[in-house]
Amino acid sequence: MSDLQQGPDCLCSHRQFAHRLGRRGCRALDCGCDRYEPVDEPQPAPAMADPEPEPELDPADQYAAHLADLGRQLAVRVRDNHPADNQQWLHEVLPDLADREALLYVLAAAVPLNRSMQSLTAWAEQDRESRLQPHGTHAAAERHRYRKEPLCDECRQAERERDRDRKKTAYWAAKGEPATTTEETRAA
Repeated sequence: MSDLQQGPDCLCSHRQFAHRLGRRGCRALDCGCDRYEPVDEPQPAPAMADPEPEPELDPADQYAAHLADLGRQLAVRVRDNHPADNQQWLHEVLPDLADREALLYVLAAAVPLNRSMQSLTAWAEQDRESRLQPHGTHAAAERHRYRKEPLCDECRQAERERDRDRKKTAYWAAKGEPATTTEETRAA
């Protein structure tokens, strides 16, 4: 920074760089000073109030907060992951059956009572096109790549067949003849 920007505050409490040099004083619209007049001593920065410390939660409240956090994570996972994956995750994060039962009560307390079951589960009633494609499809293989996961055996095989069909179609198209895909061959 230049000395102009680092200069001391003016009597109007604005920094030196906020003043126009040689013309009409401070740039601030609400300031009435006519020119830059440095203060003898730099003004101390206004003291910020110390943030109030978070109150210590008793162990029961900490446990409830932990379960509520897991409940939020589970709510997201239910929409995105397979039920078997969710069950495995839940058993990993809450190995004790009593903890999983307590999670049920926390989740039940979070359900708004003024909404119908249909409106609460509307996310599951999506159009067939918007549902996740199963493993063994190109869409599932793309999901693996997006999540930076290794391809499962089904998706790897599907990608091989897709590449084979694509290359076969391009080869026969270059020769001007129709090509049969792997699916057409299986159907015949």
